[in-house]
Amino acid sequence: MTSATPFHSWERKHLKKLEEELPSQSVIVISRQPQIRKLSFFRYSYGAVDIRRIPILRSSKLLVVDGAGGTMTQMSLDDTNLSPRATEVPLASQFGQVFLTTLYGLPLAKKLALVKTGSGGPRQLSFHLPSGTALSMAELCMICAVAEISDEVLNCAGEVRRMGRLVEDVTANVEAYQSNGQVVLRSMVLLKEELKVRKKQLSTSQVSRAVRVINAQARRVKQTLRKAGVDSHGLPPLPSFSILRDSYRVHLTAQHMVKDGRWNLLGQ
Repeated sequence: MTSATPFHSWERKHLKKLEEELPSQSVIVISRQPQIRKLSFFRYSYGAVDIRRIPILRSSKLLVVDGAGGTMTQMSLDDTNLSPRATEVPLASQFGQVFLTTLYGLPLAKKLALVKTGSGGPRQLSFHLPSGTALSMAELCMICAVAEISDEVLNCAGEVRRMGRLVEDVTANVEAYQSNGQVVLRSMVLLKEELKVRKKQLSTSQVSRAVRVINAQARRVKQTLRKAGVDSHGLPPLPSFSILRDSYRVHLTAQHMVKDGRWNLLGQ
């Protein structure tokens, strides 16, 4: 048994147990030493595996940017038509992915400031998907905000605060949200779907309780905007953050699950 492959089923089984013990943190394999040694007449050692927990909560906004053979920090070198003055940004470009990552990492209050009128943000920018779909700055901000809010249920504590901040801000500044009110309403539709995904990832009573709390708060946001005169009829949901993110180059490391198959950092 010279190959490391037979270790995978053992690792998956034992990592799953560790994940269930502390579901709020990812577990990973960082080293492996497959070596058969006879210890006694009936006892053998098959080697050693170094397993660690990523020491941050799954709800943390940790994104790892990997150039996959190059460097994504070279920004627009992969698109000759992209310049600092461009107002149309291809989201699949290196610049687009770094911009999306940076926007996701901003505090929630900063994202919301870019959605409200009078913030002075670069709302003239548009972000284009390979399919031809274009997203505004407000739409991209709310997509990132939804990802941040829904990720908080993965801390498995049952307590959530990010959505409460959105409710408070919309309630206190509803007039400022009116021009992009439909974008916010569409993000609430997306939020409901994203919560279903998180609940499926970690099926615990704490996660279920957090999902119920956020859904109730989302209804408050919708009611507030509707009362302010924002038309909510027939609005399609926004695309999810996971669709916009190039998962090959931008990784949510802290949110890897054993069943995703990404616990093996050795690539074997």
